[in-house]
Parts: sequence; C-alpha cells; structure tokens
Amino acid sequence: RRLDAATRQREAAVWNALPALPAVRNHRIFEINDERLAIPGPRLPDGVRLFASLLHPNAMHQAASNPHAPQTPQ
Repeated sequence: RRLDAATRQREAAVWNALPALPAVRNHRIFEINDERLAIPGPRLPDGVRLFASLLHPNAMHQAASNPHAPQTPQ
C-alpha cells in the first residue's frame, strides 16, 4: 500500500531537513509501507528480502541467480 502524495511530501521534508546524512545526500531514502514488515507472520522473510534488496540491490540479484543459495519455503 502506497502513502498518499501529501504524506509522502511531509515524510520527504523531514528527511530533507537532515542533509548531513549520507542517505539523504545520495537520494537513498526509500518508502517502505508494507505489511510484510509491519505484521509478524509467515510473510516476514519476504519483507526482509524486500528490505535487503533496497539496501543491497546487487547482492540480492547475485543471490537470486545462485542456484546453490539457501531458499526459504514459500
């Protein structure tokens, strides 16, 4: 579920007020409004993968293409 435009603007303003943070300077602030991370349950590993893919997109792509990487049950 996406945040509405007004809420996203307010959130962006909060982060943009912190230009000393490298993530803000490098435009690496991401909106994660996902029940897979907010509600503990069997889909939590999917949420963790989502979060990891934002932090380390190249590592997640390499892990997905490795047939020997451990897989979590779906």
